[in-house]
Amino acid sequence: MMTKRLANEHEDGPEGLLRLGGSVCVAELKETMESAGGDPVSAGSIADLATFWLDLRRRSPQPGRTDFGPEDLKFVLPDLFMVDIGCDGGLRYRLVGTRLAGRFGRDPTGRRIECGGGAWGREAIVTVLRRIVETREPHAVFAEASGDWSAYRLFQAVAMPLHAPDGRVAIVLGAAQFLAGLPGATARTSRLDMRPIR
Repeated sequence: MMTKRLANEHEDGPEGLLRLGGSVCVAELKETMESAGGDPVSAGSIADLATFWLDLRRRSPQPGRTDFGPEDLKFVLPDLFMVDIGCDGGLRYRLVGTRLAGRFGRDPTGRRIECGGGAWGREAIVTVLRRIVETREPHAVFAEASGDWSAYRLFQAVAMPLHAPDGRVAIVLGAAQFLAGLPGATARTSRLDMRPIR
């Protein structure tokens, strides 16, 4: 379940799906992810990806894909995702790590997000990605479903923008962890929390 440390301050979006709260530091993020019952190694790697992005931003106010190489992300590869943001606003998985792809039940690399997956997953993921593009800021994401999505009910992630040379957000870089499913699902998102990472 979501911890009180990440309680939200107000709601936004359709039917209150998206709840926004105050910023969270990487240390708080790591502690919160570990306390939610996930794999501590994955939780640590996900928090470390946020630190990696913040370090990139110290060198460049608008970090881009050319600011790092694939070898820089070895520590988080199984849980990593990269989503291309098309000029038309379309969303396509550029890369999905092996552990994360396993949670989807198939590797969605190369597929448009708007066209696949269950309604809960698609709705939540699109909401998160649009928020990253809009704010151009890194966010911690915690989602809870009252429904069955690949047998997982809790999802936690970080998502950060990568900019094109023209300044637009071209890619969302992130890492995610699904937590164990719970019985009695009804296929509906009950909560999607996003907190800016500082």
